[in-house]
Amino acid sequence: MIAPMRRLLPAALFLGLSCAAGVADDAAKVRLLMGRNDRLKLEIQLLTAEKDPDRAIDERIGVMIRAVKEATALRPLKDAARNDLLPGLSVQALADLESLRGLRWSPQTREANWNRLEAACATCHLRVR
Repeated sequence: MIAPMRRLLPAALFLGLSCAAGVADDAAKVRLLMGRNDRLKLEIQLLTAEKDPDRAIDERIGVMIRAVKEATALRPLKDAARNDLLPGLSVQALADLESLRGLRWSPQTREANWNRLEAACATCHLRVR
């Protein structure tokens, strides 16, 4: 089941990002973009069980990076001071995500890599609430 998903998802993921352009407000756009990133994280978790997941995981991390970059320009929160925090936080999250590109996702490294991915996402999620 994972193999067919692996072939179909990259094209669907790249096409899906452009859909955020038609969303009315910044909060809805960010929810859409970050919701997709949550789905990508689950796909990465599934892919780690495959024999050679590195390329497919790198593709998904690349899509996540583009989504964070797109979200960085938005002001999704009602509180202006909290909105002002987002660009700085996203710079750190982007650096963390970029550091995951090209990593080997073997049974020995996948837990540490997964923890780094979770930490990259938590950069914004835990500080903006």
